[in-house]
Amino acid sequence: MWMWPVLLAFCLARSFQCQATITLKRLSSVYLPYSIDEDGQADFAMGDRGAVEKFSYDFEKYRVYAAGKAGILNVIDISAPSTPRVLHRQELPGGALGVDLCGAYLAVTLAGNSLVDSGKVLVYKKYSDGETSMELVHDIPVGSRPDSLKFRKDCRTLLVGNEARAGEDESGNFVDPEGSVMLIDFGSDDIGSANPVVRTANFRKFDALGDFYQSAGVRWLMKGLKESWNTQTIPPILNNSSFYQTLEPESITLNEDGSKAYICLQTNNAVAVLDMATATFDDIYPLGTKYWGLSSLDASDDDGGIRFRNWPIYGLRQPDAISYFLHGDTGYIVTANEGAPTKVFFQNVSYDEQLKGKDIYKMDLLSSSFPSERLREALSEDPELGCLRFSSADGLDPTEPSKLYRLHAFGGRGVSIFRADDLSLVWDSGDDLERMEAKFYPEIFNSRYDDKPDEQPTDEFDDRSCKRGPEPQSLTVGRIGNQTIIFISAQKTGSVFIYSLDTLEQITPTFQSVYWGGRADLTWEEAYRARQVGDMDPEDMSFVPGDRSPNGKPLLLVAGTSSGTVSVYEVMESVVTAKASTKTPDLYLGLTTILCLLVISG
Repeated sequence: MWMWPVLLAFCLARSFQCQATITLKRLSSVYLPYSIDEDGQADFAMGDRGAVEKFSYDFEKYRVYAAGKAGILNVIDISAPSTPRVLHRQELPGGALGVDLCGAYLAVTLAGNSLVDSGKVLVYKKYSDGETSMELVHDIPVGSRPDSLKFRKDCRTLLVGNEARAGEDESGNFVDPEGSVMLIDFGSDDIGSANPVVRTANFRKFDALGDFYQSAGVRWLMKGLKESWNTQTIPPILNNSSFYQTLEPESITLNEDGSKAYICLQTNNAVAVLDMATATFDDIYPLGTKYWGLSSLDASDDDGGIRFRNWPIYGLRQPDAISYFLHGDTGYIVTANEGAPTKVFFQNVSYDEQLKGKDIYKMDLLSSSFPSERLREALSEDPELGCLRFSSADGLDPTEPSKLYRLHAFGGRGVSIFRADDLSLVWDSGDDLERMEAKFYPEIFNSRYDDKPDEQPTDEFDDRSCKRGPEPQSLTVGRIGNQTIIFISAQKTGSVFIYSLDTLEQITPTFQSVYWGGRADLTWEEAYRARQVGDMDPEDMSFVPGDRSPNGKPLLLVAGTSSGTVSVYEVMESVVTAKASTKTPDLYLGLTTILCLLVISG
């Protein structure tokens, strides 16, 4: 008799497996203002108002320092993660582009007065209770549009990436400033009393090699536009832009010992490797393209809903955010492949390299050697590829320089992992992000917030399929036990995707879960007032390990730019029961099932 329950337990154990899935649980959200009037009254609303874009976490005091282009620095106490509170607000002398904290000091980058003007870095002492204003200790001029900054772990060096987009200055003149990375050396971790020395790493040494790098896959933006169909629409001065001038630093990550920095050149679809000791670039590595003949995508908002198809076209990865992580003894770079078409504004005219598929078809911009007649026809139909945006500068036919031989869309609609030593691709998420959102949140699939408060999230369903799909924007990497955890956010829907890496032998992340925190049954205005809008346009994220968390549990911090939110999530391992793996032999399962039935029937 004693064997029956044992056999039954054995059968059930073989028929079902317990799996731990990593998920998010929202603990709280702080809504931040986009302006403060003369009487100190704060104004709150959704939209592209810049209440928050970047933040940094102080694990010693359990505080978050957050700011955006609205120019308001917020200090948020999350020592009680479910009931955070704003301790301090102060206005900055300009819009903030980046925020980073190290030791006792906070650095903030500010944009110039125009798109092309030089910016600056302000360094403050951390907030002390009761202060009416944080103490400014350094005001350091930097380059044009300092979009990213990163302290080295020892706090002795601060890196600033000057994106340096082309555009108009305040006088209406067209300027194409030089992209660069500045290393601000303080000499010690006592930043306040230091006399900082600034070293500048520029890209000029690569200028004579522009043709070589372009042939390898690094996008020479203005040269590509100059040689494409719309030459007549480009400002003449733009035709004189050198290769080095078109290299635009976007985000920065450092390796484990701080000896190398990896600089994402988003619009160039490349990563530059910076030697910290010499303040010079070692090399520039192209990130390659993604072939959509192997992965599928939804390329239309006019195809009747969610419809995945394979097409013999390519995707330019063009990551917005990158992050270095160590897995085992090997360093890797993970990228959030948003996509970034080149747009230039000059004298009230927009110059955009994007073309819809049907415009390519109508304007007869495919070369005579274009490989697929079926693909040519698909470009003429909106339910197929007619509304998808393609580059007019990539895939040009050498024999017909103004026409396209291959089609390149923008963004990889996913995440990729590269080896840090040679930037070789080791893994790509394929169509996971779109498929998982379609599975778990189909009502907001490829949607966006369109600054229409009376609309519901479902009103923009499928809207972004013609462009860059979910647009992965920010990411962060952490460790839980023996697992490396990767968090990726989708810019337009505000979803957060979670992957885990368990084994050291193969870099093949496992999809864990996707989280969306909004209310699809409410209008945006109703959800905002109810404080249930989620984190829209999540520009920044940060993982907090349990030993640096106020409650001893791992947390994820997320900044939503369009929602004006900083949210705190608990990272949880939820145990779920699933059917046995398909790797279990069918004969074995059949025999154990028969045995179970015999045991149960007595």
